Amino acid sequence: MARVSLVRSVNGMWKYFKMRQQAKGFFKGMMTGLAVGAVVIAIGNRMMKGDHGTHRNCERSKKDLGELLKNLQELFH
Repeated sequence: MARVSLVRSVNGMWKYFKMRQQAKGFFKGMMTGLAVGAVVIAIGNRMMKGDHGTHRNCERSKKDLGELLKNLQELFH
């Protein structure tokens, strides 16, 4: 009976450890994505202030991306 209890305790600790490792990896990836997004936004804002041709191209790209996301939403609904 004591062996079963010991095995269950070790198994529970192992599951907790693995779950904690997965959560760390998830949050690390999420934070990396947010940091990269912030850098891209900062560079895009700086580029849009300088050149009007770049500004026009960025606006077109944003419009195309919006349409793409709208189409994907319609596809999954």
